[in-house]
Formats: sequence, C-alpha cells, structure tokens
Amino acid sequence: MSRPRLRSLRLVGLLLLAGLAACSPREPDNPLDPNNPDTGGEPRWLNALAGFGSVDLEWSVPRYDDLTGIRLVLVETGEILVDGGERSGTVTRVGLANGVERTFRLELLLENGVVLQLPEEKATPGPTIPWVYDTGAGSVLRLTPDGRRVRIRSFDPNASSAVGDGAGTGVLVLDFFTGQVRRLDLDGVETWSVDGFQRPGAALSVPGGGWWVTDAGAGAVVFLDTDGAVTFADSSLGFPGDVASAGGEAAWVVDQTGQVVRMEPGTGITNSVPVDHPFALAAVEGGGVWVADRETGDLVELGADAGGIARLPGYPGAEALAADPPTGGVWVADRRNRRIVLVDESGTERVSAGGFPAPSSLALGAGAQEVWVADPARGALVLLGRDGVEVRETEGVSSPISISLTYGPQR
Repeated sequence: MSRPRLRSLRLVGLLLLAGLAACSPREPDNPLDPNNPDTGGEPRWLNALAGFGSVDLEWSVPRYDDLTGIRLVLVETGEILVDGGERSGTVTRVGLANGVERTFRLELLLENGVVLQLPEEKATPGPTIPWVYDTGAGSVLRLTPDGRRVRIRSFDPNASSAVGDGAGTGVLVLDFFTGQVRRLDLDGVETWSVDGFQRPGAALSVPGGGWWVTDAGAGAVVFLDTDGAVTFADSSLGFPGDVASAGGEAAWVVDQTGQVVRMEPGTGITNSVPVDHPFALAAVEGGGVWVADRETGDLVELGADAGGIARLPGYPGAEALAADPPTGGVWVADRRNRRIVLVDESGTERVSAGGFPAPSSLALGAGAQEVWVADPARGALVLLGRDGVEVRETEGVSSPISISLTYGPQR
C-alpha cells in the first residue's frame, strides 16, 4: 500500500479544479485543508520552547510520498536553521536576546516545486522559570519563560501547590493529602522528600536555599535546610496558612485564628500583629508585608517592625496578593468580583481586569511589567500586561491553582 500524497497541494492556483475537489469525496491530504481529519487545517508539527537566551525547536512531520525536503526558518531574519530531508529532529538556536519575541516556521518542499509554509510558532526567551500546579492534570508543570509551552511535567495527584526556589534550580511540591513535601530539580527529578506533615499548605524559599513550610493540620511552621532536614519548628499557632518573606531568612506567617506573626528560623516568633481573619500575604521590599483580612475586607500593610502603614477597605474576596513596587500598592486576585485588580497605596484602583471566575494565585513578573494569574475555574493560566490587558493563555494547562515565578539558570 502506498503512502498518502499531498494531492491537493498540486491544485494550488487552479481555482476551478480546487472547487471540484472540494465537492468530491476524496480524503483531504493537504495539512492546511480545514477538512483534513488529522490537522483540521492547523498542523502543529513544530514546537518552539523558549529558554534563557535560546529556543529549543522540535519538529515531526508525517511521511508523504511527494515530500522531498524540510526547511526550518527564523522568520525575522530569513535565516535557514535546518535544510534537509529529516522529517523529525531537534535543534537549539542560541545567542538570542531575552525579552525579544522570535518567530519560527516549518516549510515543506514538494517534488512539484511547491513550498508549503506551515503555521508560525513564536517564542520569547527570558530568565523567568514559571512553576504551576495543575490540579486538573494532577501535575507539577515547569513552563517556558514566556508561558507558551510546558517544558517539564511531573505527575502528582495529591499535591496542592508548587513553589520555585530562589536560585531557580528547582521546586518544592506540597502534597496536602499525603503530608509529604518533595523537592524536584529543573528536570522534574526528585532530590529529596520529607514525610510527617499533616496538611502542608504553603512554602517559602529563602536565600541560601532553606524553606519555610506551614502545616495547618499540626498548627506548625517548620524550617527545612537545603537537604530537607528540619532545623526549626514552632507548633504554637492555631491554623497557619500563607507565608511571605520578611527579609533574609525571616518570614511572615498567617495564623487564620487571628494574627500575623514574624518568625526567625533560630528564635521563632519575633513579632505578632492581631488581624481579624488574615488569609493572604504579599512581601514588600524592606521587610514589610500586605495582608488580606477576610473578616473586615481590608488590605493591611505592615512595616518591617510590624507597625501599621496602610489600610485599604473593600476587598473581602481577596484570594491572593502580589505587592506592586512601582505604585507602593498591591495586586489582588478578587475572587468575589471575578477580577484581578491593582490598588495603589492610596486605595485608588489603577487596573481592573475581569473574566476570572475563580482566580486562586498570582505572581508579578520581572520589572513588574506582567502579572501571571492561575484560575482553575477558567481552566487557564493567563498572562496580563501591566495595564491589565491579556497577553496570552498558556497551552497545556487545564486547571491551575498555584503559580510561582523564579529566576536563575535554565536548560
């Protein structure tokens, strides 16, 4: 039996014959034909995976009798990266500027001289390493810096969040139901694990590689060293939840029974501030912190000395926070109003972006120029510009509940 041929491509420019062919019962072989049962007219035979100053290109083209060659082109410059007959392969384009979008295209060379240009693929290199926990797929995901593709997928149906480390070399995965905490490297390989937690809920990486982990089930806050060994534990809290940096190795911790505490890994609690029902935190430069109070609906800013700085009313639905250095304010995942909002330090709403039925997590990108939003109800990880305008949704993510951004080495 002979292999399928790209018969319809021979009809390029012959409108009459093309019209007759459209009415015939033949199988559409042209991958750009909307009626093609395999591609729907949008063949995705090329993947462009952004990295740090580089893009990994992977392609795989089905066999056709009249396919004589394949070209891979960097569209902006016209540079031919691959020119040959290999139907599948990989190549890495290095030396690219970070933050600059690049466009790549796969071209099929046919024996009749036709050059078929497949849909373009875009990639933007950069230093960002986005980590996501996708509850729908039960997977920890490492995305490309531009958020367009999944680079690493590690299955973990019991997890509740994934938090990247400060050095950008790995991620901590919290298994809420099994009580296990695991560290994965950049390739998704487990390097160590710690058992014995009851309900690990939040984690924070600190300079030097240690980790704060909160355990709501045990009422405990634990500090782990770089190898996962417990070096400090405090079990005096009622219901510890979110955790944020207080500068250096110190941390702010939410106790949902009515306080926000500041902790040092060697001495424990150094400050405590009463808050009716603290829920979410966002670290502020200089050691302060924003706190979402679900009881009063206020956003409360505390200084490094635990003193009050600002109180902004009207946000009882705050699910997650991210401090905004340019305005001195805070980004809010406002679940009650199904939006993402930027509130400056005076309480003025600078940005309000709707279309988020249940935003659960957000993170501010490099230079505070973009906001990453995880919304499991929308079924998407969404990248917003600083103006609140949607830049893109990430492919391959079905139900994200946490997003963590780190910066560092990539491969």
